[in-house]
Amino acid sequence: MTGLMYHRPVDPLQYLQECIEKIKRQGSQNVRWDLFLETKRSCLPPLTSKRAAEGFSKYEPLPGIDSLRLKMRPQTSVICILAGPGIDKSGFAEKMLTHYPSFIHLNMGDLAKNCARIEERKPSSRFQNAHAFIQAGDFAPEEMIFELLIWNLNQYPASNGFIVDGYPRTFQQYEDLKTHVGLERLAAVVLIDAPEEKCLQRLMNADQMNDPVDMIQSASVIRRRLCNFKNLTLPMCKTIDDDNKLRVIDGDMKDDHIAREMLTIFEFVLSGKVTGPATRPEPGTIPDAPVNRTMERIVGCVGNPRAFDIARITPEFKDCGRRPHLPKCPILVLLGGPGSGRTKQALALCSMIPGIKHFNITDLLRTKVLDSLVGGAQKDWDVVAKRVHSSEPPLEYDRLIPEYWDIQVDILREEFIKLANTATMVIIEGYLNDESQIITFNQNIGGADLIVLLDCEESTLNQRLSKRGARIRRVEDEGHIINQRINFFKQVTLPVVRYFDELGKLVIVSYKFFL
Repeated sequence: MTGLMYHRPVDPLQYLQECIEKIKRQGSQNVRWDLFLETKRSCLPPLTSKRAAEGFSKYEPLPGIDSLRLKMRPQTSVICILAGPGIDKSGFAEKMLTHYPSFIHLNMGDLAKNCARIEERKPSSRFQNAHAFIQAGDFAPEEMIFELLIWNLNQYPASNGFIVDGYPRTFQQYEDLKTHVGLERLAAVVLIDAPEEKCLQRLMNADQMNDPVDMIQSASVIRRRLCNFKNLTLPMCKTIDDDNKLRVIDGDMKDDHIAREMLTIFEFVLSGKVTGPATRPEPGTIPDAPVNRTMERIVGCVGNPRAFDIARITPEFKDCGRRPHLPKCPILVLLGGPGSGRTKQALALCSMIPGIKHFNITDLLRTKVLDSLVGGAQKDWDVVAKRVHSSEPPLEYDRLIPEYWDIQVDILREEFIKLANTATMVIIEGYLNDESQIITFNQNIGGADLIVLLDCEESTLNQRLSKRGARIRRVEDEGHIINQRINFFKQVTLPVVRYFDELGKLVIVSYKFFL
């Protein structure tokens, strides 16, 4: 077993058989603990580049062996560099190496592409489709990226530090980084905050750049890459900032200015460590991290993320059917982004099929909440306005956003019973927007028979909400709130959609076929 863990052969069974034959030849009395650790002495190959872009070519973790345990010194520092697609993260990382020559640069984008090409040629690879994902503009599988990171870090166990560009890109990757590398080793995540126009220009002019892999991508792939960055990477940056690890650089500056600011950040976060300078830079020379501006800089994308990019939720209380003493009529839950036309479609169904009742929880809450605000009431509401995405108490501003509202359980049951007693089916609109509402619904009503998602492109949602805002001048349809509502749908409600899809209850209706 010692030799097996030391050599990590490609074929472990063949290796064990060879070891047994060796024991037979030498006799069991001559077996030593290091018998299988002897290797032929040879000169080490010359060191070339510090850049580990080709490291995965021989990597094949062994099943049943902990080959992915991190081998890194406690004092080693890790700095990650993030930026939108098209921004030369690798180029900036290479410039930092001139100031920190003892550091190792890991280009996760190149590593993933090289690995994906190798895995595609293996008939039984777990990651055989990874190359197709990358070619389509999507991220490589999370497990592959994690194994790539740990394996390449382990190639340099004595390194003073690592510069990792293009990682982490998702919440899962950041959790892996915290769990296996640790926040104490993570010196910073540097985000180059470039406007979308600059990213697009760089991507469109890819044939003039030095990276041949990224040359001449189709418009759909470019949109897809931008969409993934906006939907997955930018929201993750807020979590990194909550851990006080995010540093933001204005990406609209010239490249040499970006490099200077990045060097200042490196000097600041590495000060006091053996890998960095002995003193901190003067106060005021380190750029602040304007996270709110960053998160608002690039918003929106065409379409919704692919299913495997949407977070999976597991509500604690499962749907065990309709609760006792409640009407048994079928329940259809209507989901869709703000501006998708849920009310119009629900009313159209009610007019076409006798006996269907429409339970519009959004309108009920809008009346209760806004009436309370106008009347100056501070308590005794019939509803509870809350931030479903945060444990912080709601602010007055939050109470203007319908997606943040929730209804008291007794009001929910009372209104449902009124409609369901005389209905052949109840259409529920404006509820089950997040995981907590699923739990509340299952505990107090239960028995959702069908979930219908009205699928609209984001550009369509924006246009409809803008037109409606100009027509009826509702606060929730103002531009800055529209973006919050759409982002809420993508980050909080789409996992609900995935949950019901995996239960086999979801039906998706394209906006092209609306009534």
